[in-house]
Amino acid sequence: MVAALAFAGCGKKKDANEPATVPAAVIDPAAPVEPAPATVAEPAAPATPTTPPAGTAKPLSDAEFEALMGRVVAMFNAMGDAADKHGADCAKLGAALEKVITDHRPVIDEAKKFEQDSAMNQRAETWMKDHQDAVMTPMMKVAGASQKCAGDPTFQKAMEKMNDL
Repeated sequence: MVAALAFAGCGKKKDANEPATVPAAVIDPAAPVEPAPATVAEPAAPATPTTPPAGTAKPLSDAEFEALMGRVVAMFNAMGDAADKHGADCAKLGAALEKVITDHRPVIDEAKKFEQDSAMNQRAETWMKDHQDAVMTPMMKVAGASQKCAGDPTFQKAMEKMNDL
């Protein structure tokens, strides 16, 4: 779940040098479209909470989960606000992002309790997809600033802390 929280990870991290894949039908609408291979549907996951794997926290109720995710979005918003305020000064932005991480350590630590809980990770990923605008808007501000500030040591230090989330 922490990976999902860190940058709203909703899928495989893509190598920056990896070209985007575009279906042939998008490039050439006249191109024949091959049907996807048939798949067998997996049985639905049980609706009731299950016992978490060893080393993980107890399952969260819907209200507890929503509250946790609300705190995560508040952290993302604080990061976006830091990018808005300090985006032109990479050293100040790096320091501000480190402060956001420090200030939000309780939510980060709470989320880390679920690192090994695949059901919770799936739940967080689904939530992130359903709330993509709220999650991605502030994080895109940080991503934009990171292009400008990638060479700044203070900013790099903050990014390393974010990667460790």
